[in-house]
Amino acid sequence: MDFNYIKYDDESLFELMRQGDLDAFSVLFERYNNQLLDYGFRLTHSKEDVADMLQEIFVSLWNRRREITFSHSVKAWLYQAVRFQAAKYIHQNVRKRALLEELVSLLPETESILPDSTLQHKQLDNAIREVIDHMPARMKEVFVLSREQQLSHREIGNRLNIAESTVKKTVQNALRFIREKSIIEMVAIISLLLQKKIF
Repeated sequence: MDFNYIKYDDESLFELMRQGDLDAFSVLFERYNNQLLDYGFRLTHSKEDVADMLQEIFVSLWNRRREITFSHSVKAWLYQAVRFQAAKYIHQNVRKRALLEELVSLLPETESILPDSTLQHKQLDNAIREVIDHMPARMKEVFVLSREQQLSHREIGNRLNIAESTVKKTVQNALRFIREKSIIEMVAIISLLLQKKIF
């Protein structure tokens, strides 16, 4: 790479990109990738999904480099593209996330009302347990003490010799794990709960 490219402004880099210059593309990517990651995360709260969005945006920028025109600037186009992708993401996920929040709030009660004699309820119980079992060890330990043994954050902190604030953060991370890592499975669980009128 010609490191003098770093001194070029965005529009000059893009004109080089139009000619197929990959080094110019790399400099533009490095210039904005972290900024756009932070911006997209503030909109979606999902680093993994934002990273996927940015990959799609930059691939599109390269593939369409000969036809794209900018009404303002390259930077403005990139930020607008992130806003557009984030809006699509939020629209697609807002309903599922609302349902998951409702399910997660009910996790303390579900285990006590699932009769062993009902096959579907056993499957539901197993599905919830599988999600929890895939948590990192300390996260699982804290989550089980909080949701199944109904201990307070202070009681968990005393038992595990960790700060109460750490317990709170770990529980929050566990809920995020359930939402983000198991969203499809959990939506299916919600559907089963609704069908059985458990709540």
